[in-house]
Amino acid sequence: MSLAALLKKVRKIEIRTTRLVNDLFGGEYESVFKYQREMIDDRINVWEMIDSAGFSTPMVPGIPGQPGNLTDFNLDSHIKTSASIASNRYTAFAQDTWSPSGDSTAISITGGIRFQYWDYNRQFIVSPRASISYKPNWRRDVVLRFSAGYYYQPPFYRELRNLQGEINPNLRAQKSLQFVAGSDIDFKAWGRPFKYVTEIYYKHMTDLIPYQVDNVRIQYLGINGSHGYAYGLDMKVNGDFVKGVESWASLSIMKTAEDLYNDQYTAYYNAKGEVIHYGYTVDNVAVDSAVIYPGYIPRPTDQRVTFGLFFQDYLPMDPSFKMNLGLYFGSGLPTGAPNTPLYTHTHRLPPYRRVDIGLSKQIIGSEAIQPKTGFFSGFRSLYVTLEILNLLSVDNTISYTYVRDVNGNSYSVPNYLTPRQLNIKIGAEF
Repeated sequence: MSLAALLKKVRKIEIRTTRLVNDLFGGEYESVFKYQREMIDDRINVWEMIDSAGFSTPMVPGIPGQPGNLTDFNLDSHIKTSASIASNRYTAFAQDTWSPSGDSTAISITGGIRFQYWDYNRQFIVSPRASISYKPNWRRDVVLRFSAGYYYQPPFYRELRNLQGEINPNLRAQKSLQFVAGSDIDFKAWGRPFKYVTEIYYKHMTDLIPYQVDNVRIQYLGINGSHGYAYGLDMKVNGDFVKGVESWASLSIMKTAEDLYNDQYTAYYNAKGEVIHYGYTVDNVAVDSAVIYPGYIPRPTDQRVTFGLFFQDYLPMDPSFKMNLGLYFGSGLPTGAPNTPLYTHTHRLPPYRRVDIGLSKQIIGSEAIQPKTGFFSGFRSLYVTLEILNLLSVDNTISYTYVRDVNGNSYSVPNYLTPRQLNIKIGAEF
């Protein structure tokens, strides 16, 4: 088989080379080159019909059942397209790590640069970045970190395709200028080791590709249609809250928003000064109007607060029995009805709440028996775990199904994640 014939059958080829050497400054120099060949064939045939008792939308006036006056049957939407793409991606990066003082435990600097080229949109990308870590000579074991750089996210096929199934060959990579500062602190409490990690960050993003979430499906608009930002704080502490078993707690606070280009719209007002919403307002005669600029709106990932706690304990008289408790909370994500302007996707899902509890028994291992002969002599450990997931059976909303009436108004019906579940797990190490 010739190479050309082989390439037609292969959907992805990746060639990667890596070089890691010690440089003149006593640090480590690393370089990587990667080539990737992509071939994509896509066929789309999606249709949507919305119907209810006696009508379907879009509705054509008529009297069903009477000859010569039947209501036409129309699909709400229908998309049928096809596309074939063959392209090459070239990626390379080089980085070097060194210590100005010669002691890498005190201060360490890493600098690097990444190159990318995709011949489909003919965009060449250069993204430099650098980081520095400093370990001061303090009584506590502390490491301070700071990094900054340009980061690019080249589009893949899904980002190229818009809501109508059309391909945009001129789509550019999303850009982000990032700054991250953090610290690692090792300390002791109650005579046991702990580690506290924290990071604060800010990201300025341009050439963003807006998208919407329809149930759990991500649909991109296929254009570089917005700019935005993200900033937040991440904190995590882990260690032996109970001697001999590790537990952790984490808290994250984040805000991310984007400003869509050309998303202004005209609002119409009736004689009472009410905004006219057809199907809701009684007086739909417009006497005034105004152009509205939505400005920054939350991105679909704008989850302001997340908290997690995982705690383990064991029976003092029998360490082979262990218990774990998990507590999880996340504030609601923004959402909106599909096929509506993104500036309307500001409604929030209810907060996510879940409690998990588990009990495990080690049958073979350091805290249990260790057979010397027989079938189980080759096992390093064997344990059985019983878990109750979503102990309180909280109805956590994952998305909404939208029901539409003949006036085009949508009504949301929540879709819930799984309720309380019982899970039995057997684990073994050889």
